[in-house]
Amino acid sequence: MPLCDITPAMPSSVAVIRNPVSGRGKWQSRWPALEFQLKRIFPTLEVLETTRSGDAARLAIQCVGKGVDLVIAAGGDGTISQVGGQLVSTPATLGILPCGTGNDLARTLGVGPEIDLALSRLESGVEAVIDVGEWCSDTAEGFFLNVAGSGFDAAVADKINSGIKRLRGTPAYVAAVLSTLRSFRPEPVLIEVDDDKFEATNMLTAIANARCYGGGMKIAPRASVADGLLDIVLVKKVSKVAFLRAFPRVFKGEHLSHPAVTYRQAQKITLTSAGIRPFLIDGELIAARQVTLGIRPQSLKVRV
Repeated sequence: MPLCDITPAMPSSVAVIRNPVSGRGKWQSRWPALEFQLKRIFPTLEVLETTRSGDAARLAIQCVGKGVDLVIAAGGDGTISQVGGQLVSTPATLGILPCGTGNDLARTLGVGPEIDLALSRLESGVEAVIDVGEWCSDTAEGFFLNVAGSGFDAAVADKINSGIKRLRGTPAYVAAVLSTLRSFRPEPVLIEVDDDKFEATNMLTAIANARCYGGGMKIAPRASVADGLLDIVLVKKVSKVAFLRAFPRVFKGEHLSHPAVTYRQAQKITLTSAGIRPFLIDGELIAARQVTLGIRPQSLKVRV
Protein backbone atom coordinates (compact mmCIF):
# COMPACT_ATOMS: atom_id res chain seq x y z
CA MET A 1 0.00 0.00 0.00
CA PRO A 2 1.09 3.61 -0.50
CA LEU A 3 2.62 5.79 2.17
CA CYS A 4 -0.20 7.94 3.55
CA ASP A 5 1.37 10.23 6.10
CA ILE A 6 0.85 13.65 4.54
CA THR A 7 -2.28 15.61 5.40
CA PRO A 8 -2.70 18.11 2.56
CA ALA A 9 -4.13 21.59 2.84
CA MET A 10 -7.30 22.30 0.88
CA PRO A 11 -6.11 22.90 -2.71
CA SER A 12 -6.46 26.43 -4.03
CA SER A 13 -7.13 25.28 -7.59
CA VAL A 14 -8.96 22.11 -8.63
CA ALA A 15 -9.98 20.71 -12.00
CA VAL A 16 -11.87 17.55 -12.95
CA ILE A 17 -11.19 15.84 -16.26
CA ARG A 18 -14.26 13.82 -17.13
CA ASN A 19 -14.64 11.12 -19.74
CA PRO A 20 -18.41 11.09 -20.48
CA VAL A 21 -18.31 7.66 -22.14
CA SER A 22 -16.47 5.87 -19.32
CA GLY A 23 -18.41 2.99 -17.81
CA ARG A 24 -20.44 2.68 -21.03
CA GLY A 25 -21.97 6.07 -20.33
CA LYS A 26 -23.34 4.91 -16.97
CA TRP A 27 -22.65 8.27 -15.31
CA GLN A 28 -23.93 10.50 -18.09
CA SER A 29 -27.37 11.04 -16.54
CA ARG A 30 -25.96 11.17 -12.99
CA TRP A 31 -23.21 13.64 -13.74
CA PRO A 32 -25.13 16.86 -12.84
CA ALA A 33 -25.70 15.56 -9.30
CA LEU A 34 -22.13 14.40 -9.02
CA GLU A 35 -20.81 17.73 -10.27
CA PHE A 36 -22.96 19.49 -7.67
CA GLN A 37 -21.33 17.39 -4.92
CA LEU A 38 -17.86 18.14 -6.24
CA LYS A 39 -18.54 21.87 -6.33
CA ARG A 40 -19.79 21.70 -2.76
CA ILE A 41 -16.35 20.42 -1.80
CA PHE A 42 -14.39 22.56 -4.26
CA PRO A 43 -16.37 25.75 -5.05
CA THR A 44 -13.89 26.94 -7.70
CA LEU A 45 -13.83 23.59 -9.50
CA GLU A 46 -13.14 23.72 -13.25
CA VAL A 47 -14.87 20.97 -15.26
CA LEU A 48 -13.15 19.71 -18.41
CA GLU A 49 -14.60 17.00 -20.68
CA THR A 50 -12.91 14.71 -23.17
CA THR A 51 -14.35 14.43 -26.65
CA ARG A 52 -11.83 12.18 -28.42
CA SER A 53 -8.95 9.81 -27.78
CA GLY A 54 -5.97 11.47 -26.11
CA ASP A 55 -7.97 14.35 -24.66
CA ALA A 56 -7.48 13.26 -21.05
CA ALA A 57 -3.70 13.49 -21.36
CA ARG A 58 -3.86 16.76 -23.29
CA LEU A 59 -6.16 18.36 -20.70
CA ALA A 60 -3.94 17.12 -17.86
CA ILE A 61 -0.94 18.80 -19.50
CA GLN A 62 -2.93 22.03 -19.64
CA CYS A 63 -3.80 21.73 -15.95
CA VAL A 64 -0.15 21.26 -15.02
CA GLY A 65 0.78 24.27 -17.14
CA LYS A 66 -1.78 26.41 -15.30
CA GLY A 67 -0.51 25.26 -11.90
CA VAL A 68 -3.64 23.36 -10.85
CA ASP A 69 -3.06 21.80 -7.42
CA LEU A 70 -5.50 18.88 -7.63
CA VAL A 71 -6.46 17.25 -10.93
CA ILE A 72 -9.36 14.80 -10.56
CA ALA A 73 -9.78 12.07 -13.17
CA ALA A 74 -13.44 11.09 -13.53
CA GLY A 75 -13.55 7.94 -15.60
CA GLY A 76 -12.20 4.43 -15.83
CA ASP A 77 -8.69 3.10 -15.37
CA GLY A 78 -7.70 4.26 -18.85
CA THR A 79 -8.73 7.86 -18.16
CA ILE A 80 -7.10 7.81 -14.73
CA SER A 81 -3.90 6.44 -16.23
CA GLN A 82 -3.80 9.10 -18.96
CA VAL A 83 -4.32 11.91 -16.45
CA GLY A 84 -1.97 10.47 -13.84
CA GLY A 85 0.73 9.87 -16.41
CA GLN A 86 0.91 13.60 -17.15
CA LEU A 87 1.19 14.45 -13.44
CA VAL A 88 4.26 12.25 -12.84
CA SER A 89 7.07 14.22 -11.19
CA THR A 90 5.02 17.45 -11.16
CA PRO A 91 3.67 19.45 -8.18
CA ALA A 92 0.08 18.44 -9.04
CA THR A 93 -1.83 15.78 -7.10
CA LEU A 94 -4.09 13.21 -8.75
CA GLY A 95 -7.64 12.76 -7.50
CA ILE A 96 -9.72 9.75 -8.50
CA LEU A 97 -13.45 9.58 -9.20
CA PRO A 98 -14.09 5.98 -10.32
CA CYS A 99 -16.67 6.19 -13.11
CA GLY A 100 -15.41 3.34 -15.26
CA THR A 101 -16.18 -0.32 -15.88
CA GLY A 102 -13.64 -1.96 -13.59
CA ASN A 103 -12.34 0.86 -11.35
CA ASP A 104 -9.45 -1.33 -10.27
CA LEU A 105 -6.87 1.28 -9.30
CA ALA A 106 -9.48 2.87 -7.02
CA ARG A 107 -9.88 -0.53 -5.32
CA THR A 108 -6.15 -0.89 -4.71
CA LEU A 109 -5.82 2.65 -3.35
CA GLY A 110 -8.92 2.34 -1.16
CA VAL A 111 -10.80 5.20 -2.81
CA GLY A 112 -13.45 3.10 -4.54
CA PRO A 113 -15.11 1.60 -6.37
CA GLU A 114 -17.97 3.36 -4.55
CA ILE A 115 -18.45 6.97 -5.60
CA ASP A 116 -19.41 8.11 -2.09
CA LEU A 117 -16.12 6.75 -0.74
CA ALA A 118 -14.19 8.51 -3.49
CA LEU A 119 -15.91 11.82 -2.74
CA SER A 120 -15.11 11.43 0.95
CA ARG A 121 -11.42 10.84 0.19
CA LEU A 122 -11.32 13.82 -2.17
CA GLU A 123 -12.73 16.01 0.58
CA SER A 124 -10.78 14.82 3.61
CA GLY A 125 -8.23 12.27 2.45
CA VAL A 126 -4.47 12.28 2.82
CA GLU A 127 -1.74 12.54 0.20
CA ALA A 128 0.12 9.41 -0.87
CA VAL A 129 3.18 9.19 -3.09
CA ILE A 130 3.09 6.10 -5.28
CA ASP A 131 5.13 4.30 -7.91
CA VAL A 132 4.26 4.57 -11.59
CA GLY A 133 4.94 2.03 -14.30
CA GLU A 134 6.48 3.21 -17.55
CA TRP A 135 6.46 1.54 -20.95
CA CYS A 136 7.91 2.02 -24.40
CA SER A 137 7.28 0.10 -27.60
CA ASP A 138 8.77 0.30 -31.05
CA THR A 139 6.16 2.97 -31.87
CA ALA A 140 5.13 4.79 -28.67
CA GLU A 141 5.72 5.25 -24.94
CA GLY A 142 3.84 6.23 -21.82
CA PHE A 143 3.01 5.44 -18.20
CA PHE A 144 0.70 2.98 -16.47
CA LEU A 145 -0.60 3.05 -12.92
CA ASN A 146 -2.33 -0.30 -12.64
CA VAL A 147 -1.62 -3.38 -14.79
CA ALA A 148 -0.18 -4.07 -18.24
CA GLY A 149 -0.32 -7.39 -20.01
CA SER A 150 0.09 -9.51 -23.10
CA GLY A 151 -1.69 -12.59 -24.36
CA PHE A 152 -5.05 -13.78 -23.12
CA ASP A 153 -5.82 -10.71 -20.99
CA ALA A 154 -5.19 -8.41 -23.97
CA ALA A 155 -7.51 -10.55 -26.10
CA VAL A 156 -10.15 -10.40 -23.37
CA ALA A 157 -9.86 -6.61 -23.17
CA ASP A 158 -10.33 -6.42 -26.94
CA LYS A 159 -13.46 -8.57 -26.62
CA ILE A 160 -14.84 -6.34 -23.86
CA ASN A 161 -14.17 -3.19 -25.85
CA SER A 162 -15.70 -4.52 -29.06
CA GLY A 163 -18.28 -7.12 -28.17
CA ILE A 164 -19.51 -7.03 -24.56
CA LYS A 165 -21.92 -4.10 -24.52
CA ARG A 166 -24.46 -4.69 -21.79
CA LEU A 167 -22.28 -5.84 -18.89
CA ARG A 168 -19.84 -3.97 -16.65
CA GLY A 169 -17.10 -4.84 -14.20
CA THR A 170 -16.49 -8.48 -13.27
CA PRO A 171 -19.53 -9.90 -15.17
CA ALA A 172 -18.26 -8.30 -18.38
CA TYR A 173 -14.79 -9.73 -17.79
CA VAL A 174 -16.08 -13.24 -17.09
CA ALA A 175 -18.28 -13.17 -20.21
CA ALA A 176 -15.31 -12.02 -22.29
CA VAL A 177 -13.08 -14.74 -20.80
CA LEU A 178 -15.52 -17.48 -21.79
CA SER A 179 -15.98 -16.05 -25.27
CA THR A 180 -12.26 -15.47 -25.91
CA LEU A 181 -11.15 -18.88 -24.66
CA ARG A 182 -12.93 -20.63 -27.55
CA SER A 183 -10.54 -19.31 -30.18
CA PHE A 184 -7.46 -18.09 -28.28
CA ARG A 185 -4.12 -19.60 -29.29
CA PRO A 186 -1.02 -18.72 -27.22
CA GLU A 187 2.01 -17.56 -29.19
CA PRO A 188 5.68 -17.78 -28.18
CA VAL A 189 7.26 -14.62 -26.80
CA LEU A 190 10.82 -13.75 -25.78
CA ILE A 191 10.85 -12.48 -22.20
CA GLU A 192 13.67 -10.53 -20.53
CA VAL A 193 13.20 -10.01 -16.79
CA ASP A 194 16.01 -7.86 -15.40
CA ASP A 195 19.08 -9.95 -16.41
CA ASP A 196 17.22 -13.19 -17.17
CA LYS A 197 16.15 -14.05 -20.74
CA PHE A 198 13.93 -16.94 -21.86
CA GLU A 199 11.27 -17.86 -24.41
CA ALA A 200 7.83 -19.00 -23.31
CA THR A 201 4.42 -19.79 -24.73
CA ASN A 202 2.19 -18.29 -22.05
CA MET A 203 -1.55 -17.93 -21.79
CA LEU A 204 -0.86 -14.50 -20.37
CA THR A 205 1.88 -12.31 -18.99
CA ALA A 206 0.67 -9.68 -16.50
CA ILE A 207 2.94 -6.87 -15.33
CA ALA A 208 1.45 -5.16 -12.30
CA ASN A 209 2.09 -2.01 -10.33
CA ALA A 210 -1.20 -2.46 -8.46
CA ARG A 211 -3.12 -5.57 -7.47
CA CYS A 212 -6.17 -6.10 -9.62
CA TYR A 213 -7.86 -5.70 -12.98
CA GLY A 214 -11.03 -6.93 -14.66
CA GLY A 215 -13.30 -5.39 -12.05
CA GLY A 216 -11.61 -6.72 -8.91
CA MET A 217 -9.73 -9.80 -10.12
CA LYS A 218 -6.59 -10.01 -7.97
CA ILE A 219 -4.08 -10.89 -10.66
CA ALA A 220 -1.13 -9.65 -8.54
CA PRO A 221 -2.30 -10.00 -4.92
CA ARG A 222 1.15 -9.22 -3.46
CA ALA A 223 1.70 -6.05 -5.47
CA SER A 224 2.39 -2.76 -3.74
CA VAL A 225 2.30 0.67 -5.34
CA ALA A 226 5.10 1.79 -3.01
CA ASP A 227 7.79 -0.92 -3.22
CA GLY A 228 9.66 0.21 -6.34
CA LEU A 229 8.98 -3.13 -8.08
CA LEU A 230 6.76 -4.59 -10.75
CA ASP A 231 4.94 -7.84 -9.99
CA ILE A 232 5.08 -10.26 -12.94
CA VAL A 233 2.59 -13.11 -13.26
CA LEU A 234 3.21 -15.68 -16.02
CA VAL A 235 0.55 -18.28 -16.80
CA LYS A 236 1.93 -21.00 -19.07
CA LYS A 237 -0.08 -22.71 -21.78
CA VAL A 238 -2.66 -25.13 -20.34
CA SER A 239 -5.74 -26.85 -21.68
CA LYS A 240 -8.98 -24.92 -21.80
CA VAL A 241 -10.49 -27.21 -19.19
CA ALA A 242 -7.54 -26.70 -16.84
CA PHE A 243 -7.70 -22.95 -17.36
CA LEU A 244 -11.42 -22.81 -16.54
CA ARG A 245 -10.94 -24.93 -13.43
CA ALA A 246 -8.19 -22.65 -12.14
CA PHE A 247 -9.74 -19.36 -13.25
CA PRO A 248 -11.98 -18.77 -10.17
CA ARG A 249 -8.87 -18.69 -7.95
CA VAL A 250 -7.93 -15.27 -9.33
CA PHE A 251 -10.93 -13.66 -7.66
CA LYS A 252 -9.36 -14.31 -4.25
CA GLY A 253 -5.78 -13.98 -5.40
CA GLU A 254 -5.13 -17.67 -4.74
CA HIS A 255 -3.74 -18.56 -8.17
CA LEU A 256 -0.04 -17.88 -7.51
CA SER A 257 0.41 -21.38 -6.04
CA HIS A 258 -0.97 -23.07 -9.16
CA PRO A 259 1.70 -25.16 -10.99
CA ALA A 260 1.05 -23.30 -14.26
CA VAL A 261 1.74 -19.91 -12.66
CA THR A 262 5.16 -18.28 -12.21
CA TYR A 263 5.41 -15.19 -10.05
CA ARG A 264 8.36 -12.78 -9.98
CA GLN A 265 9.22 -9.24 -9.01
CA ALA A 266 11.50 -7.05 -11.08
CA GLN A 267 12.26 -3.50 -12.07
CA LYS A 268 12.25 -4.12 -15.82
CA ILE A 269 10.71 -6.56 -18.29
CA THR A 270 10.82 -6.70 -22.10
CA LEU A 271 8.39 -8.76 -24.19
CA THR A 272 9.28 -9.45 -27.83
CA SER A 273 7.07 -11.37 -30.26
CA ALA A 274 7.59 -12.49 -33.84
CA GLY A 275 4.97 -10.08 -35.18
CA ILE A 276 2.66 -7.27 -34.16
CA ARG A 277 0.39 -8.23 -31.27
CA PRO A 278 -1.90 -6.41 -28.85
CA PHE A 279 -0.60 -5.26 -25.45
CA LEU A 280 -2.89 -4.19 -22.65
CA ILE A 281 -1.96 -0.96 -20.83
CA ASP A 282 -4.38 0.01 -18.03
CA GLY A 283 -7.39 -1.19 -19.98
CA GLU A 284 -6.27 0.34 -23.28
CA LEU A 285 -4.79 -1.65 -26.17
CA ILE A 286 -1.69 -0.84 -28.19
CA ALA A 287 -0.22 -2.83 -31.08
CA ALA A 288 3.51 -3.53 -31.06
CA ARG A 289 6.13 -6.20 -31.63
CA GLN A 290 8.20 -5.30 -28.58
CA VAL A 291 7.34 -3.56 -25.31
CA THR A 292 9.68 -2.72 -22.43
CA LEU A 293 8.16 -1.93 -19.03
CA GLY A 294 9.83 -0.43 -15.99
CA ILE A 295 9.03 1.32 -12.73
CA ARG A 296 9.45 4.92 -11.64
CA PRO A 297 9.39 4.80 -7.81
CA GLN A 298 7.58 7.40 -5.66
CA SER A 299 6.79 9.69 -8.59
CA LEU A 300 3.08 10.53 -8.36
CA LYS A 301 1.09 12.25 -5.62
CA VAL A 302 -2.43 10.88 -5.13
CA ARG A 303 -5.22 11.96 -2.79
CA VAL A 304 -6.42 8.83 -0.95
